[in-house]
Amino acid sequence: MSYQKKGQRLSVWARGFAGALALAAVSVTSVPGEAFAKGPSRCANKTEASALHMRSLQNHLMVAALSCDKRNEYDAFVTRFNKTLSNSGKTMKQYFQGAWGKSSGSQLDNYVTYIANRVSVQSLDNRVSFCNAANDMIQHVMKLDDAGLASYSATLPKENTEAPQVCL
Repeated sequence: MSYQKKGQRLSVWARGFAGALALAAVSVTSVPGEAFAKGPSRCANKTEASALHMRSLQNHLMVAALSCDKRNEYDAFVTRFNKTLSNSGKTMKQYFQGAWGKSSGSQLDNYVTYIANRVSVQSLDNRVSFCNAANDMIQHVMKLDDAGLASYSATLPKENTEAPQVCL
């Protein structure tokens, strides 16, 4: 389901995310919250860490879509990389289930919200700079294939991709 806003489609999910993001931005303190205080029961392996990085990249572009009027570009990103994003989402969910057990659902929600909050704060601190960088980022990722997208997401600055430690 979608609705029209100034001639652009915005999914119901994105509207809900935008509302949650606005609410969360008011209360963000740049700490992961109680849920992460104890940490996971295990570290992420390389595949799981890649999925977490991919989600961080997706969150960054989602905030850019909402903050920088890049909805069309974000929609193109999600459409192009739908299978990769879906597989990463499944891997991430499995990681949280293995690492947190019964509380995996709330832990996953907390993690995704935490990443969105961090990126949202960046967009609020300097909107012009954030949007310029986000534009460059979306232009770059749209030139990549699936493997290149995974590699690129792992290279993002730490403040954009807070992922659990990888155990070797």
